[in-house]
Amino acid sequence: TKIYREIDRICLDYDVKQDEAMLAAGLDVTPCTKGSEFRKKIIPQIYSKAEYDQVKQVYDYKNWIFTVYKLNLTKESQFKSLASFCKKNGIKTVTVPKGILTSNIVKILQKKNLAVATHTVNTDWEYNKYKKMKVNIIYTDFLQ
Repeated sequence: TKIYREIDRICLDYDVKQDEAMLAAGLDVTPCTKGSEFRKKIIPQIYSKAEYDQVKQVYDYKNWIFTVYKLNLTKESQFKSLASFCKKNGIKTVTVPKGILTSNIVKILQKKNLAVATHTVNTDWEYNKYKKMKVNIIYTDFLQ
């Protein structure tokens, strides 16, 4: 029984890339059917508004991760627009590469109640830097 309780807390982050949006939307994993408990644990990670629209047409997942590294966002106004899109569409987490993440971007996203994630942080110095910025989620391979 304990094992099943532990499994109930597991979620699958499905990384949608290129033409895989429809695969993520229509995952055919037994006993995965629309509305099944298993499907509710899948969190699609998308890279564009078009991918979001494509996946949502097939199944409206409860949680989403929007990863921005393919979008070439450089201006705070672009992040404000993205934050509005995410808030409007129920996307709860935005992943921003560490090379472009600033405290202002964190504030813009968190003002819309979005969790902010960054990657890949492998040093204590970087980890402390992003914790001070109040980044919610930090991806790492290992910390040194």
